[in-house]
Amino acid sequence: AVKVCFVTCSIVSFVMVTALVPLAGNFEDYFVNGLYHGSDIPLFLGAPGKKSHISILEAYYGRLRSNKALSWELIRQLLGSMFSQDYSALPNKRVQFYGNDPVCTFKYLVRKEDPQYMYVWVFHIIQIVCFVIISVAYIVIAKVSSRSSIAVA
Repeated sequence: AVKVCFVTCSIVSFVMVTALVPLAGNFEDYFVNGLYHGSDIPLFLGAPGKKSHISILEAYYGRLRSNKALSWELIRQLLGSMFSQDYSALPNKRVQFYGNDPVCTFKYLVRKEDPQYMYVWVFHIIQIVCFVIISVAYIVIAKVSSRSSIAVA
């Protein structure tokens, strides 16, 4: 009973951690797909991604040193100083891993440029392994039960 309880708690803990990691602020560079700045600023239509923000920032500030290493936090700071005179507070609503579609579900189909590309593929591999384990378990159960029913009859 203790072993079953431990396995159950481990599985539930793993599921909770993997579901909440995309929402953690520390990992926003891996899971935030874009920023929504409201409809008042025509420069940012929709929720542009990191590449669009970097190109706008480069046009405003000049060449940036290392645009690959720009974090979302730094992008928000640069945008804040860029619009500080015209707009009192630039809205920066994050479009996160679960918020890409009207239905907030796990994002199964991703492009290579999505920041969560590897995260999703790790989950695909885990799901395939689990499916194989469950399938093998059901085949073993079917064989054992058919043998035992033949032995009883």
